[in-house]
Amino acid sequence: EVEVQSMTTRITQGNSFRLATNNLMPKVGLGTWKLNADIAQKTVYSAVNAGYSCLDCASIYGNEKEVGKAFRQMFESERMVQREELFITSKLWNTDHAPNDVKPALHRTLRDLQIEYLDLYLMHFPVSWPNRRQNDSDYPEDFQNDFYGTQTNTTVFETWQVMEQLVDEGLVKDIGVANFSAALIWELDKVAKKPISVNQVELHPFLAQNSLVSLCESKDIQCTAYSSLASVSYENWGIYKSLPSLLETDEIQHMAQKYKATPAQILLSWAVNTRNVAVIPKTGRIDRLRENLEFTHIVLEEEDVHIIDNFDRGLRFNDNTLMWGISIF
Repeated sequence: EVEVQSMTTRITQGNSFRLATNNLMPKVGLGTWKLNADIAQKTVYSAVNAGYSCLDCASIYGNEKEVGKAFRQMFESERMVQREELFITSKLWNTDHAPNDVKPALHRTLRDLQIEYLDLYLMHFPVSWPNRRQNDSDYPEDFQNDFYGTQTNTTVFETWQVMEQLVDEGLVKDIGVANFSAALIWELDKVAKKPISVNQVELHPFLAQNSLVSLCESKDIQCTAYSSLASVSYENWGIYKSLPSLLETDEIQHMAQKYKATPAQILLSWAVNTRNVAVIPKTGRIDRLRENLEFTHIVLEEEDVHIIDNFDRGLRFNDNTLMWGISIF
């Protein structure tokens, strides 16, 4: 097997996972979910400046235009990095699943991000809603009350087939899914002609997803965790105000002292170093950017891994059954 040399020293075998296509994906990226448009450009710019090479975007986040300004600033105005030195992910929203809507949705994302290709394009949810956009250049429509409990008849298989064409056309390098259950992974894997490179799911010690991670591993699908720090992401969602903060538990606090690390670094290390799961922690705080990137040297002892493993409660924070009336997990 020929060793594929990365074009850059930013993305290396040491700081990346190898996908089924042989492409490298950095173990740590910056998530841009809930990153307000007014700070998105500055945060993404600062992150790349701090050493990040993986950016996790999505059209429904409503900030791709601002993220794109950061890319333009880095690639063109300042020539800080080259496009090939970054791994850029985006996601296809629920309203763009119909075969005729997939490619226009990708083109909109590429236009907004001011780039010519994506490294990874994910199907954001296994959920399809009608596309009622009047103007192709608008961000997609988020959940509306009349979507409640319903879907269109487009299957994930039909959507996936068009995503495969995007790879052939050179518009995306890898394709994958997000929020897919084990059953759906089995089904899509039966018909997929190209590798399902990634499954991005909510994953943290309260929701360890052990069987899903094992299944994906067996099928050479890289898992990426979102909400790695658990309830921190959902502090403003009323129903979760009373939920425990993992970062503040005695066990995690104790480990932070033991390893001379922050509580967040302990949780990120658990995902990346002990379970081979990629992470995309979000922060709007510049000082936390580096901290969330610099934890890969922390190797948790077995007893500590067991303690963290024992937090698993099957506790899902991002359960859209409540809001969308659609049970998918």
